[in-house]
Amino acid sequence: DLLIIIGGNTLSHDIGNINYGLSEYQNDAEVSNFIGGIGADTITGNADIDTIAGGAGADVITGGAGADIFNYNVVADSTKDNADTITDFEVAIDKLNLKDIITTDTNGSITDAASLAKYIYAEADAGADTNVKLYIKSDGVSTGTVSDSNADMLINLTVVDATAQSALVAAL
Repeated sequence: DLLIIIGGNTLSHDIGNINYGLSEYQNDAEVSNFIGGIGADTITGNADIDTIAGGAGADVITGGAGADIFNYNVVADSTKDNADTITDFEVAIDKLNLKDIITTDTNGSITDAASLAKYIYAEADAGADTNVKLYIKSDGVSTGTVSDSNADMLINLTVVDATAQSALVAAL
């Protein structure tokens, strides 16, 4: 099933229950695909494999246990001024789907770490062992690498452990 949220709401899908305030969604254990609206949504998945798209606005997203997929469809889904926060990103199993965001027409395809750096830059927050800021330039940069000043997107990740945070930053 698919649940679409009309902006600025809280959705919690925990142990088979959706706490949304709408009776038709109570105790619906089948919903594991969530699409937020244009407001700042709070979305919480469950132990299943969730597919979550926060939509526009500064969303707070928790995938829960399981291999989750966080979809980003347009740059406006997580801008530098209204960045999403994913609270439980597990580097080994969770995925960020940016295929509709990254356009390689101008600055070439992504084949290695150097070409990836034209599109994505990961920065560990100072003093926070598990926080990573993921800066994204959807059309890439022709020279140099992506930085906080030239990116058009920002996704804040809280990774589950400091070792994973270091590995993620090193990989990007």
